[in-house]
Amino acid sequence: MTLAAVLAVAISGSVGAQVVVVDDAGTARNGKVGYWSSLVARNGDVGISYYCEDDHANNPPEMYTLRFAWATGTGWQWTTVDPYYCGSDTSMGRGSDGLYQIVYSGWNGMGWAIGSATNWTVGSVNIPAGLAPSNISMVLDSANRPHVAYMNFANGGDHALRYTYFDGVQWVPGGANGGVVGLDLWTPTIGFSNTYLKLDAAGTPHIAYAQPSDPVNAYGPMQYATLVGGPGGNWQSEPLGVMGEDPSLAIGTDDVPRMAFNSDAGIVYAYKSGGVWQFETVVSASWGSSISMALSDTNNPVLTFAMTANEDMYVARREPGGWVVTRFDGDGTSGPHEILGRYGTSIDVDETGNTHIGYLAIDIYSTTHRCDLRYYGPGGGTSSCVQIVSSPQSASLCGGDSVVFSVNASSPSPMSYQWRLNGIALVDGTTPGGSVVSGATTPDMSIFGVTPSDAGQYTCFVNSDCGNATCAPATLGVQAAAAITGSPASVNGCTGGSASFSVNATGGGLLYDWYHDGALLLDGPTGSGSTVSGSGTAALTITGLSAADAGLYWCTVSNSCGTDTSASASLSVAPCGGGCDGDLNEDGQVDLLDLAILLSHFGDTGGVAPDDGDINLDDQIDLVDLALLLARFGTIC
Repeated sequence: MTLAAVLAVAISGSVGAQVVVVDDAGTARNGKVGYWSSLVARNGDVGISYYCEDDHANNPPEMYTLRFAWATGTGWQWTTVDPYYCGSDTSMGRGSDGLYQIVYSGWNGMGWAIGSATNWTVGSVNIPAGLAPSNISMVLDSANRPHVAYMNFANGGDHALRYTYFDGVQWVPGGANGGVVGLDLWTPTIGFSNTYLKLDAAGTPHIAYAQPSDPVNAYGPMQYATLVGGPGGNWQSEPLGVMGEDPSLAIGTDDVPRMAFNSDAGIVYAYKSGGVWQFETVVSASWGSSISMALSDTNNPVLTFAMTANEDMYVARREPGGWVVTRFDGDGTSGPHEILGRYGTSIDVDETGNTHIGYLAIDIYSTTHRCDLRYYGPGGGTSSCVQIVSSPQSASLCGGDSVVFSVNASSPSPMSYQWRLNGIALVDGTTPGGSVVSGATTPDMSIFGVTPSDAGQYTCFVNSDCGNATCAPATLGVQAAAAITGSPASVNGCTGGSASFSVNATGGGLLYDWYHDGALLLDGPTGSGSTVSGSGTAALTITGLSAADAGLYWCTVSNSCGTDTSASASLSVAPCGGGCDGDLNEDGQVDLLDLAILLSHFGDTGGVAPDDGDINLDDQIDLVDLALLLARFGTIC
C-alpha cells in the first residue's frame, strides 16, 4: 500500500471502536501526561501504565510519576503508582493471578510495581549501579515472573542491550556475559518500542534489535537474538539480512517469531517460515514512529504506529487478501496539527479479537502545548451498553453429571456470547477430559458428563457493537465417585497374633467400612478376645487373634457420589505352640529363616529344643516337624 493510499483512508476501525482521552493535564499549559504507555487487555479488563511528566492541573500537582489507568465501564480512572521522580519507559504485563506488573525507569535505577487498580507494591529491579535504563521491554513467564530487556543510555557508558530476570527469589542477569546481549546498541535516535523481548513456549527469551551503523543513528542490520543453553548460556544473534530500526517482536502459540520495523521499503512485517525469514511490506514509501505489534489468539498480527509523514495514528491488520491499514486518529494532512504517538504506542488484542491501543497526543501547535493519554478500542473505555442482569451460579457435581450455566444480559444492540473456563474460551464438542460442551456461544451453556478436568471458574464474555461486559465467575467442583483400585489380600494368622488388611481407593471424601462375614466391624474388643482397630480407615488390624476371627473380610468405600465394595479376603487362624508353631527365630512370622533353622538341625535327636525345629516335641527333628512348619508357612504371629 502506498503512502497516498494510506492517507486517503477515512477514520474508521472495528465496529464500536472509538477514541477517548484517558488522562489529561486539564488546562495547564505544557502539561505532559501519557508518555511511554503500555497496555494490557484481557478477560474484559483494559489497563494502561504510563508516565506523567508534568500535571499542574492535578490537585496536588504531580511531576515525574508513574500512573496506571483502567476502564471501569463508566469511564476511565487512574491512580499514581510511584510518585518519586520515575515512570518513563514503562512496560507492563498481567499474570495468570490477575495482577499487573510494571517495570519502568526509576529515580535511581529501575522500578518494579505489582498490583491492580489502587493497590500497588513498589520495589526495584537489581541492575548494575550507574546504569540509566531506557527502552525497557518486560514479559511475564508462565510462573508470573518478569523478564526484562533494557538499554543503558548513560553518557560515557557501554550503551549495551541487557537482559535480566526474576528467578522467584532475586534478579539474575541472563547469559554467561552478565546479561549483555550486545554493546553500543543504544543511540540518540532509537525508537520507543517496548515489545522487543518475548519468550517462546519453552520459556527461552528472544530479543529483536537493530545493530546501529554509527553512534548516532539507530538504523542498521536487523537482528534476532536467542539465549542458547539456558539462563547461564550465551546470546546468539541471527541477522535477518535487511536494514531497519525500531523493531517490535511477537511470538505466537505456534512458536513462530514475528517482527515489525522500519526499513528501506517502509514499514515491514517479517516472520520465520521453514527456518527462513519472510518479508511483507505493510506501508511502502513511509516510516512509522513507535511501531508496536500484538497477536490475536489465532496468531494474526496487528500493528499500530504514528505515520512519520503526517503524525496521525494508524492500525494495520493482516487479512487473507493482504494488509489493511486504517487511520483512526488525526486529520490526514501533513500541516500543523496534533502530534500523535511519537513518544510511545502500545497495543493488545483481547481473546475476542478486539484491538486496544494506547498512545500520546501532543497539542504542540495550540496555546496549551498539552500532552494527553488517549485510548482507541471498542466502547472507547466509556460506559458499556451491555449490562449483566444475572450471573451463573456455582455448582458441585459428581463425575458423569451434567450442568447448565446461564447468563442474563441486556443491551440495545445485538449481543454475542463466549463462555470461558479459567479464562480459556470454550468450544462446542467433546473436551480433552471426555465431557461434551454445548452452547459455548449462547446465553445458556451446558456440559454433559462432567469430569474432574471440567472443574474451575466459568465466566461469560458478552459483547455488542457499543460495549462489552463479563459476568461474575461461577465455580464448578467435580468429585469422582468412590472406586476400589486394590482389594485386600488373604492372611494366615496364629492364635494370639495379629492380622492386617488394606484397601486402595480413589475419589474425594472417602468413608471406609470393614466387614467380617457380613457383620460391620467397629474399633474395640470383639467379644472373643481379639481387638479391632482402623475399621474406618483404609487399613484394618486385628490383634490377639482367636479362632472366632477366622473368615472372610471385605471393605466398602463410599462418598457422596457412590459406593464400591472390594473383593473379599480370607483370614485363617491356627493354634500356636510357644506363641506360634514354626516361628523358630521368634520374629513374628513363619518364613524361610525358620525353614533354614529346621533344615540345619534336620535329623538331630535327643536334647533338641523347639527353637531348633522340634515342633511336635518328640525329641527329634524329622519330616513330621518339617510338615508342621510348612503347614504354618507364611503365618504372621
